[in-house]
Amino acid sequence: MNEPESQNENIFADNVVTTSRQRSASRAMRFKLFSLFAMLIVVLLLMKEAGKPERWEWMGFDKAPATKAERTDVDAPAIALGSDSGADAEDIVAESNLSSSVGLTKTQNGQRETVSNSPQTIVIKQAGSYPPAAGQFWVKTFPALKLEQKKALFQLLKRVRDSKTGVTEQQSEFESLLDFLEDRRNEYHVQLLSEVSLLDSGSAAEKAKSAELHQSQLFWKETELPTLRAAATGEDFPVASQLSLAKLQPMLDPLILDDVIDLSSVGRAEDVIAWWRTWERVGEFNPARDGELAEPVTPIQLRAQPAAFRGELVSISGVLRTARVKPLENSKLDFDHFHELWIQPDGGDDLVCVYSNSAPSEFAKLTQEFKNLSEPVTVAGYFFKTRSYRDSKNKARHSPLILAKTFQWDPVVKTTVAKKAAMPSFSTFMMILGGMAVLATLIAWRVYSGSEHRAYQPGGKAADKIKSTLKVLTDDPDIKSDAEKIKELYQ
Repeated sequence: MNEPESQNENIFADNVVTTSRQRSASRAMRFKLFSLFAMLIVVLLLMKEAGKPERWEWMGFDKAPATKAERTDVDAPAIALGSDSGADAEDIVAESNLSSSVGLTKTQNGQRETVSNSPQTIVIKQAGSYPPAAGQFWVKTFPALKLEQKKALFQLLKRVRDSKTGVTEQQSEFESLLDFLEDRRNEYHVQLLSEVSLLDSGSAAEKAKSAELHQSQLFWKETELPTLRAAATGEDFPVASQLSLAKLQPMLDPLILDDVIDLSSVGRAEDVIAWWRTWERVGEFNPARDGELAEPVTPIQLRAQPAAFRGELVSISGVLRTARVKPLENSKLDFDHFHELWIQPDGGDDLVCVYSNSAPSEFAKLTQEFKNLSEPVTVAGYFFKTRSYRDSKNKARHSPLILAKTFQWDPVVKTTVAKKAAMPSFSTFMMILGGMAVLATLIAWRVYSGSEHRAYQPGGKAADKIKSTLKVLTDDPDIKSDAEKIKELYQ
């Protein structure tokens, strides 16, 4: 074969190879598009299935965070709740107490803002028609009383409020307290008299101070002391005096709540007076009348500013996770047990502890053992403190504590749902994930390999056919190469 024929043969072979390459690239591109489309369909199916909560239940994501096992040592009080024991309670967590002189007031838009609002200032604001100088006496005297004296004073005032008469075992204790208070009141009046003597005679300040002194002396001799003496000895006392002295307890409430320490165990000895008083207010709570006054709160609010919310009427809604009946021993309360509830508020994972004086009839079968539940409830009660407790792993935790008269069960209407399909085991699930990973790797490798441009090298029958075709073309006298055509033009 001459040189022009050889060149023509090479040009034709190059065209055949180029066409083969184009066909191969086209097949690879179609395979890539098909693979991408298939993976898109798989992703869409997985997204659709992942949106169904029942697909994840087998992995334990729907498990209640509060269980009986985590509540085995939930209280661990140092003294019996409601007990009049004077022994100090051992705090579970020794942390610095939050400042109790921080108060909150409501602004016009319903928000709460921090203000300097000491319990002493609150007493004066709540005094109302109570003699101002008498109110100042209790502001200075009550914080200085010993714990036993504070308890005796509270119980004596409660006898006045409840109109109780008759001899009591605490009579000597009451009389000793009144002797102490009488001495302190006389010292207080002497101090007021000395302040009056320092003022300009006949001035407006001197007249006002003298009037306050006289009013305080008269109120002590004619109302406070006789009424308290009668209640201590079990004698009767006038209704007018009872009504006048009834204004004293609301004045003392802020001072009583100021003794409560947060981040401590339930049953702390210094909390006992506030414990009694808060339960007394719970007994006076009327859901129909006072329910709308309860302020919805979150656990974060209560933990962040416990002193501001202490003794305030609050409400929470959530899921009741576990509950039990808690008995009271040696209690001076009007009941011998309460219901201990652990509620997970809506929109959060934190738990709130609630002590409820009673429960709806649907929860009548509760016992002293914790029972795991999952019931929607709403509670309105008085915030007491941020309590400490230890979980099953002996880890210290904190939770707001609310004392309530009862709680409202909010049952959800159950609808018929399709039966859940059996979910695969964890090992089966991992095997499926592994198989999908291997399949994805093979597809990626195939796509990558098909994208390489390799020279087409025919063989077998295809090579013989190409050679025979080329031989026919070279043997045909009518077919000339480019070199022969150029040579004819020059001849």
